[in-house]
Amino acid sequence: TQQAGRTRSEALNAAQAGFLQLAQLCHAVVAPGVQERLRITLRDVQLPGGQGVQEFRCKAYVGPLSAVTEGPEGRPDKGRLREIRLEVSAGSTCVEVDLGVPFPQEPWALRVKFYHRPVAALFAQEKVAEVVEVIPRPAERVSLVPAGSINLEVLRIVPRLAHGALKEAACHVLCRAIELGVEPDDVEDLCAGARELGPDTLLEPTAVGALERAAGAGKVEIVKRLLKAGVRPTIVAARAAESTGSPQAVALARDLFKHSLGPGVAEGNSTLSRALEERLPLVAELLLDERPESLDELPGAGVAAQKAYAAGAWTVLAALLARGDPSPFPTRQLLDYALRVGHVRLARACLSRSEGMESMQSAIHTCLDNGRIEIVREALEAQWKARISEWGEHSGPPLLALECGGVGDEPSECGVCFDPLHKCPGVFVGENGLRACVHFCCLDCAEHVQDETADRLRVWRARRDPRIPQPPGPACPMCRSPFSTAARLTDPTVDPRSFFRLSCAPESAERGGEEGGELQLCEKAALGALCAVLPINAVSFAPRLEQELWPKWCVEAAEARCGAGGGPPELRDYLTEADFLIPGGMLAWLCDHLLEMKVEGQRGAPPRLHANPGSWFQHFDYDGKGVLGKPEVLRGIAKAYDVAALANPETPARRARTVGVQRLREIVDGIWDEERWQDGVSFADFEGPGGLAERILAALPGEAHASPRPDSPTHGSVTVEEALDRARAEDLKVREDDQVRAQERAERQRQGAM
Repeated sequence: TQQAGRTRSEALNAAQAGFLQLAQLCHAVVAPGVQERLRITLRDVQLPGGQGVQEFRCKAYVGPLSAVTEGPEGRPDKGRLREIRLEVSAGSTCVEVDLGVPFPQEPWALRVKFYHRPVAALFAQEKVAEVVEVIPRPAERVSLVPAGSINLEVLRIVPRLAHGALKEAACHVLCRAIELGVEPDDVEDLCAGARELGPDTLLEPTAVGALERAAGAGKVEIVKRLLKAGVRPTIVAARAAESTGSPQAVALARDLFKHSLGPGVAEGNSTLSRALEERLPLVAELLLDERPESLDELPGAGVAAQKAYAAGAWTVLAALLARGDPSPFPTRQLLDYALRVGHVRLARACLSRSEGMESMQSAIHTCLDNGRIEIVREALEAQWKARISEWGEHSGPPLLALECGGVGDEPSECGVCFDPLHKCPGVFVGENGLRACVHFCCLDCAEHVQDETADRLRVWRARRDPRIPQPPGPACPMCRSPFSTAARLTDPTVDPRSFFRLSCAPESAERGGEEGGELQLCEKAALGALCAVLPINAVSFAPRLEQELWPKWCVEAAEARCGAGGGPPELRDYLTEADFLIPGGMLAWLCDHLLEMKVEGQRGAPPRLHANPGSWFQHFDYDGKGVLGKPEVLRGIAKAYDVAALANPETPARRARTVGVQRLREIVDGIWDEERWQDGVSFADFEGPGGLAERILAALPGEAHASPRPDSPTHGSVTVEEALDRARAEDLKVREDDQVRAQERAERQRQGAM
């Protein structure tokens, strides 16, 4: 008997060896033309109320899920199902059912029903419990309805000869399912079924292609499920995920890229370099953001910069340029590209380099055209840094103390409250977005005029008295010209184009602004605008503007037009917007003075030279190179000394500053050792015995005995770069606040007019 049992067992194993037993591979995956069987196994049947299984009968229906659950009147469509009677013995049963060739891409299900026939109606079936489950399924405990449970296992029995066809079909179904947009759980089930066919199934090229499709579609969760199932990650998949551009997809591309390198390489220091070589720019930038020290692992001498440029990894290239690597492309052209695409980091890295930055007109135009206001400011700062080191017969540091006004001059004032106008200049704007009149006043007064008019209109509407005429709209308190909105006169270092438009006189709009022509800034309007943003006196500054600055700006504009058009220069008595923006013109002069004032305002008053020459030296070492050039020495003396005292006593007061400036330049030229200090004076030569500090103190009358300033800052509290950053942030914040206030005021006026 034992021998016969062993023979039957060996025969069963031999028979099973020729078949695949699949518990998870769904019927969407079939081998064409191959017949299959189902093995249904029930164990440990527990029916409601603890009733014995022997008292009941059991049937199973197998077929498409739709036929099991969506038949007529909610019952199974028995015409499409295979009905099997199960003989349950000792709470268990096992039966195999021939399915023939299953129809692919349709889920199959099994319905198991326990019932009995009442004595009073032997041909009726009284259902006790049932369960419906998608098949195949591994052995698991499932609940019956309405109560009870069974251990159910349903296996697909497929000839082993169909193994290769099933592997191929599984990968194709996986790929098709991703195209159709199935849920991640369904993809996970497909992968589990594919793994039944062998661990190498999901390494097939078709499965890898499914991963690449999911990555390219930005299906992050599905890609994670595929990777967890064992699909091989590739660089192609990483590139596909990166192409979607979303932050989640870029993070996924980074993970795919790291996994594709293998554990040894992914944990090493060459990950960033490999990302550049594979031309994965967003992945490389994410790797750099996550681990900034990886930049130090990239090669220098322009090798890494060339790779970053070829890959389009602009953030990495910006970091390399900031590190000091040579640019792989002309800096100026690279800046123009960064401004066009709006890449702020790269633009800033290019602006930090002085080579090729002498002419920034095109860069400023590009910034304005693309709305990159914050980069406009940095472009102007780059110009200012380049010009503060110039030294010529008529050049030097941009200091209003050297160029404008007399000793006792007061800056221009608001015509309403008489506060200094340059601290918060306001302008009356018409419906066309241009100035409504030639007057400026402080922003608080301008907004008060507008709000007061809105209040009068609101009261008039509330009274509803036809005998009272409607009050007039807002008007300039000086000339009664009507206007639409009170606005701040734009800071030219923030938005030069808006400053130019608000500086042009109203007649300019009448000549061409409203007809689409060019706005024209005349000398008189320019004087008012300059006095509104700079702490200068209109009376004392007007002669310098008329005799020196305005003719110079007009000539430079004519020469620029001549160079662009190739014709003879046409000298005009006004400036267009293009003339205003040319390098070295009115915008450059204005911004140089404003930026100098902003830096000085952030750093505080400079120390006295006689009190601490070392602090004086370090305070005026703007570029931090440890040497002072002539312009920096001139700046330091002019800021810490009254240059008018250098003029002869008989010099008229109105000319004392001009004469003093010329005398100061002669003093600096006289004490400067051109042979020793050709590239600037070092700290040792400045502070040491017989150094430049002693020469300056000896040449300036009264400076050696002047009292120290109580508010002099200590060196190192705020650098020039920090001062520029702070001033830039404050000015951009003012611009944002003005926009919010304008919206709130417009909403109040709209509600008042209703």
